Amino acid sequence: MHLSRDPAYVAYALSMNERSILAFMGKVVPALAYKPPAGYLEFEYRVRVKHQD
Repeated sequence: MHLSRDPAYVAYALSMNERSILAFMGKVVPALAYKPPAGYLEFEYRVRVKHQD
């Protein structure tokens, strides 16, 4: 399984984009910042909305 399919890893990686000691590198060189797979955030939103009902 690829790590980017694990919601916990995606949450961790996105938080590290903001909080890590090297977060500035992702701002200077955007290719170094973690990006979840295409469609992941939309999928996660649909799952959360469905569970709230």
